[in-house]
Amino acid sequence: MRAGEPLGKSICYLVRNCNYMLLFISTSLVRGSLAAFMTVMSWVVAPYGFGILTVGLMIFCAMLCGVLGCIMVGVLLRRTQMYKRISLGCATTGLLSVGLLQLVLETSSSAAAACIVSALTGLFLFPFMTTMAEFSTEVAFPVGDATSTGMVLAGAELFGFVAGMILEAVVDGESKARSRDVMLIFMGCIAMGALVLLYAKEDLLKHKYE
Repeated sequence: MRAGEPLGKSICYLVRNCNYMLLFISTSLVRGSLAAFMTVMSWVVAPYGFGILTVGLMIFCAMLCGVLGCIMVGVLLRRTQMYKRISLGCATTGLLSVGLLQLVLETSSSAAAACIVSALTGLFLFPFMTTMAEFSTEVAFPVGDATSTGMVLAGAELFGFVAGMILEAVVDGESKARSRDVMLIFMGCIAMGALVLLYAKEDLLKHKYE
């Protein structure tokens, strides 16, 4: 693979790169399900007595802490280059945070508690995407960063669209049972994404070249 190859050849190279495709699938599952969940969050928490204002605060807290998490993880990556371990750590702690959010919904009517747990979810799951984007450029080398990252982002957006339609079909904004089903689907996608990532090799081709 040479620098400056046509886009079609670059994409074919990436598709044949098993390591890259594992990252592509893992990122799509986690990032896509997160985007889909945030789309239907107001319907998920409505049966538990939380209104639009609380949902807005939950999303704001998740995004704010997500930005902080991306900054902290970015610094950690530059110091350690441990892409796989950090990604797995983000996915695992993010999964636990989502489980804790469900626990808060079931046992508490506190908007503050829901916002705190949402903040934790964003703190861990948002950096997962940025870490995986950088990880993908490493294993995809010598394909350009724009192409390798773009495919990962596109996969996440596509899966997010599909997952969003599925979650919208499940949730109804009235039944707690359906809200639980949505949470289980969300957690299942994160767990599968982490499982797929386990099989990826931390082959930092770009780092070795530089």
